[in-house]
Amino acid sequence: MDARIEEFTNKKSNWSSNYNLESAVLWKVHLLKSNDRPTEADETMDRHKNLTRVRAEMIQTAWDRGKTDTVKSLASEAIETLGKDAPGLISNWQEWLLKVSETEGDENEIIQRLEDLMNSDPTTDIYLKLKEMVPKDEWPPYLRDTLLPVLQTSYRGRSLMPEIFVQEKMWDKLLEYLKKNPDLNLLKRYESFIKETALDEIFELYVQLIRQKLKHNTGRRYYQEVCKTLNHVWQLGAKKEVEQLTKELRKLYSNRPAFLDEVDKLKF
Repeated sequence: MDARIEEFTNKKSNWSSNYNLESAVLWKVHLLKSNDRPTEADETMDRHKNLTRVRAEMIQTAWDRGKTDTVKSLASEAIETLGKDAPGLISNWQEWLLKVSETEGDENEIIQRLEDLMNSDPTTDIYLKLKEMVPKDEWPPYLRDTLLPVLQTSYRGRSLMPEIFVQEKMWDKLLEYLKKNPDLNLLKRYESFIKETALDEIFELYVQLIRQKLKHNTGRRYYQEVCKTLNHVWQLGAKKEVEQLTKELRKLYSNRPAFLDEVDKLKF
C-alpha cells in the first residue's frame, strides 16, 4: 500500500498523478478502517490532507464522530489553503461550516455562512434560508442593502435576481432587470408577471430583440424563431403593433425570400 502511495507522490504533480495519489491514499484509509485501525487511518489522512478528496474524507469522518470543532477547523483551513487551487470546492467547504453553525444554533453565524454561500454559489434555496433567518422587519433593508449588492458581483448571482424579484413581488425591479439584460428566453419566462402592467415595455423589448436577431442572423431557422415570437406577442395583445412591425420587416428584408416565406405563414 505504502509503495503505491510513494510511487504517485514522487511523480511530477499534475491532475492525473494527484488523482491517482488520492485514490491510493483513500484505498489505504478505507482498508485500515475496515480492519478496525482508525488511528492509522487518521494518521494516513493527516499526512495527505492537502489532497482535496482526502480532506473531504477527513471532514466526513469527523462529522460522523460528532467532532464539529474538527469539521469547522478542517473546512476553514481548506478554504484558506486549498481554495485558490480548487475554487469550485469552496462552496462544499462552506456548506460544512453552515452545517456546524446550524448544529450549534448560532443564528448570527448561520446568517454569515449563508452570505458566504451567496457569494460563492448563490441559489434560490440559500436565499430562502436567509429570508427565514433575518427578522421580518429587517428583511427589506437587508435585501436592498446587503443581499442584492452581493448578487450583483457575480454572473450566477445576477442570474438569480429575477427569481428573487418574483418571490418578493418587485415588479419594477424585474422589468428593469429585463431591460438591462435583453434575452428572448428570459423575457418569455418572466413576462407573465408584468404583462398586465407593462405590456408596452414588453413589446418594446420584443421589438428590440427581433430586430437584433434579424440584423445579425440569416437562415430559415432564425426566421421561424422570429415569426414564432411575432405570433406570441400578437397573442399577448399587441395586435396592431405587431401587424405594423411585420409590414416594416417585410419591406426592410424584402431581399430575403425565406424570411418572407415564413412571414406569409403567420395567421394574423
